[in-house]
Amino acid sequence: MSWVETARLTVEEIKKKREVTMVVIEAEELVHVADCERSELSEKRSAHINEAIRLFREKGWVKIFSGYLDCSIYLTRNKFIKVPDTAIPRYTQAELDALKGLNLDELKTLHEAKVLFGGTIHEKEVNR
Repeated sequence: MSWVETARLTVEEIKKKREVTMVVIEAEELVHVADCERSELSEKRSAHINEAIRLFREKGWVKIFSGYLDCSIYLTRNKFIKVPDTAIPRYTQAELDALKGLNLDELKTLHEAKVLFGGTIHEKEVNR
């Protein structure tokens, strides 16, 4: 092999290693950016959770957006708690307990019925 061929192969190897190195550097930068964004989101989420806890303790209600129901709802301590916007559906702790174990279709159906009829959800009675 001539020195020209050796030089050409060496240059090709250097280019390959440089490409691999650049890919690794870019990947590390992306991971770092994602970690920073995740950290910022986590801090924001933590602040929102703390605010929700404060509202629930002080006023007995908290307004959230339900991704499952695709709408805003109030979570209230009990049925006697007054909420700022009566047009937004409200769920008490007892209602949430009654909804445990239902699948998404059942939850959506009960939510639609609750909104349509303005009713409440009760635990299923067990036949004795």
